[in-house]
Amino acid sequence: MGRQDALGYLRGRLAGASPPAALCAQLAEERRQVVAEAPGLEADLEAFYAAVTAEAFGWLRDGLVWPWPAATPEERRDAPRTLGILRDTTHRILGELDLKRLLPLLVQRAAAVSRAEAAFLALADPVTGQLELVESHGLPGVLPRRFDARRPEVEALLAGQAARPVAAADAPWLAPLLGNRQALVAPFWHQGELLGLLGCIGAAPGEATIDATAMLADLTGVAIRNAAYYREIHTKAAALLQANERLRDLDRMKDLFLATVSHELRTPLNFITGFGSILLDGEDVPPLLEEQRYFMEKVLEGAYQLLALVNDLLDYSRIRAGHLALQLDRLDVSHVLGEIGAGFGPLAARRGLAFHADVPADLPWVLGDRVRIEQVARNLLANALKFTPAGGRVELRAFAAEDHLRVEVRDTGIGVAPDDQHRLFQHFSQVEGALGARGGTGLGLAISRSLVEAHGGRIGLTSPLYPDRPFGSGAGSAFWFALPLGALDS
Repeated sequence: MGRQDALGYLRGRLAGASPPAALCAQLAEERRQVVAEAPGLEADLEAFYAAVTAEAFGWLRDGLVWPWPAATPEERRDAPRTLGILRDTTHRILGELDLKRLLPLLVQRAAAVSRAEAAFLALADPVTGQLELVESHGLPGVLPRRFDARRPEVEALLAGQAARPVAAADAPWLAPLLGNRQALVAPFWHQGELLGLLGCIGAAPGEATIDATAMLADLTGVAIRNAAYYREIHTKAAALLQANERLRDLDRMKDLFLATVSHELRTPLNFITGFGSILLDGEDVPPLLEEQRYFMEKVLEGAYQLLALVNDLLDYSRIRAGHLALQLDRLDVSHVLGEIGAGFGPLAARRGLAFHADVPADLPWVLGDRVRIEQVARNLLANALKFTPAGGRVELRAFAAEDHLRVEVRDTGIGVAPDDQHRLFQHFSQVEGALGARGGTGLGLAISRSLVEAHGGRIGLTSPLYPDRPFGSGAGSAFWFALPLGALDS
């Protein structure tokens, strides 16, 4: 069972089917395939395929030609070739966006479909509406670049027709091309406005030829619009790439600025905290009066807070630059967390919070950087302190589970709503709670995540801990991180 050369569908599929139904099924399948590959072309192709389905001529069945109504014998004989040209042109415009290569082909196809001596393509200037000759075939000599005609005049000439024969008397502006010949002129449109026209000089003006030329003009309009869409997308993509590169430059400048400022601030802050501690508790300096001691404690408290912010910015810069280095060693997490809990208890008590540490002394050792693991644990405890109101409770827990060691900080604080949880571990991200507790850089949890992941671990949270309590009023949270357990050198 072979295929027909002109339309490409199987003979068996046409048996017993009326020509429009068979052709409609064939074209519907083609349209589905084309739209699946290029969804943006659906609107343009819909009109073309609908026209072909409604008006196609010369479709074949077992080698017989069903004639187009009122088609001439010559048109009936050429029907397979005409349909082949239309089908091939459709595929060409779908795969070609360069108008310099496509427009000459379309004009040549127009001359072939209409059996014309020559053909031309004119486009309406998008600003002035004046017609410009952009491509021709079979026209010798010097041709005018512009026609003395604009959109309204051409639209009136065509009067809503898909294509019509035109003589120089009908359109004097075409006289330089036509002489004493006629041209079959077919317009193509975009959103109700004339985009241009395809002209075939000396064409045979049969009904089938007129419709085939009109279809080819529609294809020309599709090709031009596709190329315009492509240029627009290409221009916007280039602008986006340029803007993105600019943003990258600004981002690099920001990182450099943060790193430079942080380094410059750290040195004087170390002087303030160092000499302030000597003045407050040094053995070789005169003791301070009670009021002086109070003021010095406030100075040191602010200096240490500022130093913590600077350290966060420095860590952020190292992480962004990929320069975060870990000093890995056998780490006794029980001992580390025990020291942290001992120092945190008095801080919690001053805030009116109950604190409990559940850290077994026989936890397995892990491979880790002590300073960085302490930094993560202290950050989670500081957040619990910040977001838990007086009368609440904070717990520090640690336990081994399967192939990891898990550390948890649980609280009865305000909790974290589900919509906010994904943002907490992003850089410079803060979530304001019912306590209005803000401050800091919004880097603590993001840095903690980077540090834990650099150890091969994971970090996360669970909230609410107490579903019967609303967010903002004791819902509670559990922030945790897990470090992998592995074989360690003795």
